[in-house]
Amino acid sequence: MEEKENRLMPIVPMLVSALLITLFLFYVDEGYYSFAWMESWGNWFVFFIYVALIFTIQSTLFFLYRAGKFLFKKMGL
Repeated sequence: MEEKENRLMPIVPMLVSALLITLFLFYVDEGYYSFAWMESWGNWFVFFIYVALIFTIQSTLFFLYRAGKFLFKKMGL
């Protein structure tokens, strides 16, 4: 059980950061600086698409870096 928790540990911060980034982007969208977008179901659909894309990009980069697929890993990035 602990092994499974260790593998899932980096997923939680990535998911939280994807949610926070997307909430910020939707908050400042079109200069309204409000959460009025939450009233429409269509906006929620787009919100979760954004979260999924940001999370996918973060997790892909993380697991590629962890697997040593990036050449700049040795440079201290």
